[in-house]
Amino acid sequence: MKTTGYIGTDGKYHRGEDKAMGFDVNSTHKEYRHDMERKEFAKEIIQPYKNGKANSEFIKTYPEQSKKYFGKGVIERAQREL
Repeated sequence: MKTTGYIGTDGKYHRGEDKAMGFDVNSTHKEYRHDMERKEFAKEIIQPYKNGKANSEFIKTYPEQSKKYFGKGVIERAQREL
């Protein structure tokens, strides 16, 4: 992208140089980016327990880690609830 040119003291137009233009971040862009990050990282806040019981969403998302928290019977029961 080229920057805007200028008119020199000689009265001639001089073209702008090839430069990376700064990216103007406005409030709409920030809101959009925050929404995208919420979707992208949503699974990172899933907790192993929900209302005192095994969270079936956690077991589905993290099958290996759920073995550290729950026994085989609890995992199977939570998977059936999905």
